[in-house]
Formats: sequence, structure tokens, C-alpha cells
Amino acid sequence: LPVLRGEVMVHAHSHYPSEIMMVMRLARKYGFIDRLALAHAEEVFPLIPLLAGTRIIPVIGPMMIVQYYNDAEPMNLLEELLESGITASIQTDMSTQQFKDFREYGAFLARHGLTDQQALEVMTINGAKAMMLEDRIGSIEVGKDADLVLLDGHFLDLTADRVERVFIDGRLEYERGATLQRDSPRAVGPFGPLRNTIGPDDTSFAITGAHVFTISDGAILDATIVVEDGKFTRVEAGGTAPAGMPVMEAGGRVVMPGTIIARAFANDWIGDLKWQVQNDELTEPIVPEMNALYAVDPWFPSYRVNTTIGVTAINVTPGTLNLIGGNGVVVKTPGLDFEEMVRREPSSMALSLTSGTTRYWAGASRIPVTLESASAMIREALDSAKQYSEEYSVGGSAREYDQRHEALLPLLRREIPALIQADRVSEIREAMNIARDYGLRLVVTGGVEAYKLADQLAAADVGVILGNSGSFASDIRGGGDGWSVEGPAILSRAGVRVAFYGPGASRRASPIGRLGGEPILNSAWAFRNGVSEVEALRMATIYAAEMLDIDDRVGSIEVGKDADFVVLEGHPFDYRVVPSHVFVDGKLEVERR
Repeated sequence: LPVLRGEVMVHAHSHYPSEIMMVMRLARKYGFIDRLALAHAEEVFPLIPLLAGTRIIPVIGPMMIVQYYNDAEPMNLLEELLESGITASIQTDMSTQQFKDFREYGAFLARHGLTDQQALEVMTINGAKAMMLEDRIGSIEVGKDADLVLLDGHFLDLTADRVERVFIDGRLEYERGATLQRDSPRAVGPFGPLRNTIGPDDTSFAITGAHVFTISDGAILDATIVVEDGKFTRVEAGGTAPAGMPVMEAGGRVVMPGTIIARAFANDWIGDLKWQVQNDELTEPIVPEMNALYAVDPWFPSYRVNTTIGVTAINVTPGTLNLIGGNGVVVKTPGLDFEEMVRREPSSMALSLTSGTTRYWAGASRIPVTLESASAMIREALDSAKQYSEEYSVGGSAREYDQRHEALLPLLRREIPALIQADRVSEIREAMNIARDYGLRLVVTGGVEAYKLADQLAAADVGVILGNSGSFASDIRGGGDGWSVEGPAILSRAGVRVAFYGPGASRRASPIGRLGGEPILNSAWAFRNGVSEVEALRMATIYAAEMLDIDDRVGSIEVGKDADFVVLEGHPFDYRVVPSHVFVDGKLEVERR
């Protein structure tokens, strides 16, 4: 009745155009077309001409930037809606899972299309309109509720917690205590003109006048970088370009390594057109013979988007529903032939001890599956592979080939790391026990409560890849009970190498339109919450490379390594700064003019 009387706003959850059209027909029939908000509305763009001129308010999220096969560029849904005169707001979705800084959503929307003013509006007054409360909240005007936020810097700055005080109805409800980060990022600039003669077919060239963040050996001002046949051959202060080489005069701009996604799944369910994925083998729990190489889809638009934001390598792995899920593969991001993109295969073996994994198999097999029984099943598989290997050593080539056992041999020989998904303290401890008992090189992934075991992890030289690639759209950094924004800082201070998950490949959900989708913004988030600048940068670069045994090729700017790097007109943690140039294997892949 309140709907029919026009007393309330109707929020209709809808994704596809057909669903939105159905809601609009109902709204017209029952008279609430002027009081309609579309929640999620992540495929609203075909209907923008129909929404223009109406009072319908799309409340977009948590996926806010999309790209399909035939789209030349990612589509910022908020930008498209606002430019068409449509009032639009945003939502975080499922915000009880973890703290989600609303400012960060505004920052990545402004980073990729909105003006700062538009970003502010979608976070404030437009949200008020979506609740029919614009007469009371959403702006600072005489007569409105005194809901105020006091900040000590720009409202979209991601390098510090800018919120000092919050007033609601004129009462002080929040006052910031000690800040997690007291340092500021190092100063960069001012910048001179950029002059570039490097073309897309050049793999030997020089860059002069660069402010190089080497990652491995500090910063070098006014540096010269020489690349020959796709490799760094000189990195030095001052210096000159070799005669006859194409040259970029950087004018003091920042040059840093390309970022690396330490783990991502082959598919992203939130980005699939029909919510389907191919990350797990759901016929049985132990499938080490599976290989993510054959699920890599480089023609998905997200691969190109990753390249444009400076992601140059990704460790693609199976998901986390199998107790042993199979091998991962490291690929460079440009290209369409995945065999040419591969840089390390196998790169890792995916295992899981999480409650989500055990619950799935308890339901699928109708037998109790606990942490203890899951560990026992993993151990049984490792024991069988170990026995198989020992029999081969004694009997030579007479044994019968077993693909499953063969897949586990590189793991047992310590040639690849075990990426064990473990979130709770009990799960992480059991992962460490398995690694100790079988001599495995362990990397904990997920790691929701890893910070509680920081000293033990450091003592055992165990790396941590925080987050999840197959969870909800804005949980890439992790979340849930026991999760803490201070987790990366606590781990880092203890001496644990930390890296982050990234989003899986997607046919619609762009990495740049999701919380946690960009490695460098995850580093900025870690910095904001107490990690040092140098360590935060390493989390997106060299630490991922070290965990995957590719640090001899990527992760830092050093002589002999692959020339994977980006050029930035500003600090990498600045939300306004995206790479002007991206090089992979010494080839210019992205140039923004």
C-alpha cells in the first residue's frame, strides 16, 4: 500500500535489460515509475535512451565499469548515465562482509571517467534522491539534517584516511584516533615535456630523464634506461642514450615495473553473461592433473584492460573448490595466443582447506568432510605420488604412467609452490603442517586471519596472497569474520612477503570497475592502512614474482630482466594517475596521448 500511495521509493533488484524492462512495465502499470530505483542495473546501458527523461534512478554496483567483446573501450556506467542526464548513484553490495571505503569507489570512478564533482554527487545527493530523502540529506543546505564529514585532505585521496570527524544530525558520532599511516608518498615531479620516438615495433630503445622506482634497489633520479631485444641492459643515474636508438625523453616522469597479479582464476562468475565459470573440476575433490593453461581466455576484454592499467603478468590458477585443484600458469597480458603468452608452466599447484571447500564436498558427496578429513585426503594423494616417484627411482621406466601422480611430482620436488587456500587460523596452521611434513614450498592464499600468525609465517618463510578471485565482486582483497584492514601491515612488519589476488578473466566485468581490481590501488590501500610505501609497492610487483619463481625475469627494473614497465605522470598511488605508456617484453603496448 505505501507503494501504491506514493509514500516510498521502490528499489528493484535487476541486472539484465529484460528484467529492467519488466520492472518498468510494472512501475507504469501501478504508478511508481517516478519513484523507482534500479538496484545493481549492471547491464542498463542498452536502455539509457529509454531512461533519459524519466526520474528512474539506477543504483549501480558493485560492478560499475563493463566491457564486452565488441566494445572498443570499457564503459563507465556512471559516466554514461550522468552524461545522458540520468540521476545515478552507486552501491557497495553486501557491505556486512567487510569495511568498504565508499571514497574508494568514487576514486576509481573518477580515475576512469567521472569528474571529481560527479563522483561526489553519486556518493551523496544522488543516493539521497534514490531514497526520496533529498530534502533532508545529501547536501549542505539550510534546513537539512546536519550530516557532515570533516576531512584533512581531498575527499578522493587514497593515500591516507582523510576522515577526521563525522556528525550525524548535528551530533559528533565519530572522531578519528591514531592514524594507521603517518607517512606521505615520496614526492615526484614537476614534469617536463615528454618526447617519444619509440614505436610499437621497437624492442630496443632508451628512456632518459626518468624517475625510476626500481623496487629492488630504491629510486634513481634523472635515470637512463636502455632496453635491447626486450631486456633491460642499462639502468643508471644520468647517462646518455646510445646513438641511433629510438628515445623517450621522460621529463622526470615515474618509471616502475609492471604490476603482477599473484593469483587469479581463469573465469570470473560475476563477469560471465550467465553467471557460469570454469574454475573448478566438480566431479571429484582431488584433481591435480587439471591445468589452468587450457582455461585461459586471452580474448576476454579484461586481459586488454589489465594491460592498459599496467598489469603485465598474471598467475592464472584453478579455483578453490577442489582440495587439490591443479596447476597454475603465469602469462603475460598482451596477445591472443595463450601458448605465446606463457612464461612459466606449471607455476604452482592449487590446494584448498577452507570451510567453503569442505562444505561443498560434504554436500556433493554426502559424506562428512571436515578440515581434518580434507587434510587426510590431501596427504593420501601426496603419499601416493611420493610412493609412485620412489618406485620409479627403483624400477626405472617400467612403471605404469599415472597423470595424477605425475602432476604432483614438481610440487614434491619443490619446483613449484603449493598455493593453499586457507582463511582461518586452524586452516593456515594445517597448511603449514602439510608443507612441513612433505617439504613443500608454501604460499598461503586467502589468508583472512594470516595476520594472527604473522611471526610463525615469517619464521617458516611462507608468503601470503591475500583475498579471493572467485568471491563476490568487491571481495577481491578478502573479507569475512576475522578480516582486518591492518592485516597487510601486521604481516609486513613481521617480515612476511604479501601479494594480492586479482579478478578473474571476464566477458563483461572490467577490472577497473571493481573494488580491489587494480593491483596498484591495492598497494595504495595497504599503504593507507599502515604498510610502508616501499613494501606496498613490492606487494604489487617483486613479492608476487618471488613467490612464483619468476623474479629472475620480472618484478623489478634490473639489468637482464624483461622490460615490463610503465610510465606515470605522478605517484602510482595517486587515484588520478594511470599509465601513459605500458611496455611488455620491451614492446610498447599502450600509449595514451
